[in-house]
Amino acid sequence: MKRKLFFVFITAILLAGSSCSILNQMEEMKRFSEVRFEIEAVNNLTIAGVDMTGKQSFSDFTFTETARLTSKLAAEELPAQFTVLLKAKNPNNKRASMNRMDWKMFVDKQQVATGMIDEYVEIPPDESETHVPVKVNVDIKNLISGESGKALMNLVSHITGRGAEPSELSMELSPSIKVGNQMLDYPGSITVKNRVGN
Repeated sequence: MKRKLFFVFITAILLAGSSCSILNQMEEMKRFSEVRFEIEAVNNLTIAGVDMTGKQSFSDFTFTETARLTSKLAAEELPAQFTVLLKAKNPNNKRASMNRMDWKMFVDKQQVATGMIDEYVEIPPDESETHVPVKVNVDIKNLISGESGKALMNLVSHITGRGAEPSELSMELSPSIKVGNQMLDYPGSITVKNRVGN
């Protein structure tokens, strides 16, 4: 109900003297609210700039990689980056779009990262799939002592193929669209979830 009132209210204002292009933008955002999102994959993990693909034991690291990780730990930081790949399907017969999307990421119900996709994203109509990569940056060292750190490390273990307990990964997506000269936030948020690991 809140979402419907939002779109009715904005459309009523725009009808008074706005161009067709602005109304089309509003319609695109309304269609965006009906897009179905899934978390398709979590990959491309690097820690302190070291690619963690295939790293199962200490012997898998080169001398240079080990030195880089050690130096970052000594500096009280351990930056990690990975990509969450979102799959989006638009059930409408016209495209849906957004200009920006704020997001929050949770692992096992613990918030571990926030960020923003600051670019135009268009999702074609008729159930066509669009992949939206979300790059996540987080300092593991800052989180390591809390529950969010434990949850994140469990997810990291799954990305590298060593996880024991499954992780529940979820994201809250808050899209916005530029209407005229104003950036309008979509009311509420879109939540997507996935289970990582067996």
